[in-house]
Amino acid sequence: MEQRETQYRAPRENLNLSDFVIERHLGDGSLSAVVLAHRKGTDPEKKIAIKIVNKHVVMRNKMVEYLKNER
Repeated sequence: MEQRETQYRAPRENLNLSDFVIERHLGDGSLSAVVLAHRKGTDPEKKIAIKIVNKHVVMRNKMVEYLKNER
């Protein structure tokens, strides 16, 4: 019997930055900023890092494929 590799796919949700409480800024990259946050209405101790990307900069620099691969 042949074994197949299973690949995990995270569930997709349509979320906006307004769905989160931003706690502090963690750092900047060439195309993005990273912030520490937690989702509104959930445990504030469950923190996540959010990468905020400026779409206009990505499109202008033709880095769409790069960003898709990074994700």
